[in-house]
Amino acid sequence: MIILMIVYFITLPVLTSKPVMGDATVEEKTPQQYISSRVVRTKYGDIRGFIVTPESRYLEPVEVFRGVPYASPPVGSLRFMPPVSGAQWSGVKIAEEFGPVCPQVLPDIRNETVVLKRISKGRLEYLKRILPFLTNQSEDCLYLNIYAPAQAGVRDAVARYPVLVFVHGESYEWSSGNPYDGTVLASHAGLVVVTINYRLGILGFLNPRSDDYPRSPANYGLMDQIAALHWIKENVAVFGGDPTNVTLMGHGTGAACVHFLLTSLAVPEGEFHEFFNDFNFKIPGLGILRIGRNKFS
Repeated sequence: MIILMIVYFITLPVLTSKPVMGDATVEEKTPQQYISSRVVRTKYGDIRGFIVTPESRYLEPVEVFRGVPYASPPVGSLRFMPPVSGAQWSGVKIAEEFGPVCPQVLPDIRNETVVLKRISKGRLEYLKRILPFLTNQSEDCLYLNIYAPAQAGVRDAVARYPVLVFVHGESYEWSSGNPYDGTVLASHAGLVVVTINYRLGILGFLNPRSDDYPRSPANYGLMDQIAALHWIKENVAVFGGDPTNVTLMGHGTGAACVHFLLTSLAVPEGEFHEFFNDFNFKIPGLGILRIGRNKFS
C-alpha cells in the first residue's frame, strides 16, 4: 500500500488540498488558509508553517513549511562552489511560499501537435501540470519543503515520525521539489515528507576547472543534496521527524542521484538510513536498478 502511495505521489504532483483548521491552534490568514500558531525553533531561526488538509475526509491535517533555506544562496563568489551552511535569521519566518527554483530551460510544449510526435499524451498532461511551478527561477534556490502530520509537534522523542526525503528527476537539467505536494503521503503514511531543490545544468554539474583549489570539483547538485540531508538531520526533530530514520527516495535521474550518494565517500555516515527508488532507470556501467528498499546502515 505504501508503495502505491509513493507512486501516486510521484506521478500526480501538486495534489489538490485546501487549508483548514485542524487539531493545532491556528489563526486565520485568508478564507482558504490558516497559519499555525506553533513556532518551530530550528538551529538557524524560528519558523511557522500553515495547516492544510487533503480533500479526503479520511486523512488528517498536515502542517506545511515551504521555502525553508538549507544553505546560503550560491551566488557571487559561491557560484560553482560547494554549498555553504545558511546564515541565521531573526524574527519568525512565515513559511507559506515556495522558494525560487534553480535556473533551468523548460521543455517547450507550445506546439502540441509537434510535441505529441515525441512524447505520449500522458507525459504532455504531466508537463502541463508541472511547468507552471517552475517559472520563478533564481540562483538563490537552495530551499526545501516540509510536510508533517499536524500533531507531529506534540509527539515525544520516542514517537517521532519516519522521514522521507524526495529527490526529483528530469535529466539533471530542470524541475524542482516544489511541484510534488507531500500532504497526502504525510497524512496517510504518518511520515515527515521533505522535497528539495538542488542546482541543475551547468550550475549544478559542470566542472569549470577555474582554479586548482580542491574545493571546486563540480557535481554541486549532488553536494546540495548532501547539504540538504545534513540540514534535515540537524533540524527535522523539531518538526516531529526522527533524524535516525531517514529514507532517501528518487525518481528518474533523482533515483540515480540516490545511488550516487549511496556510494559517495562525501556523504557522512548516518545522513540517511534507507533508500527507495521509484521506477527503473539506466546508468551506463551500472545497468538497471529496479524498485526496491534496502537497508545499509
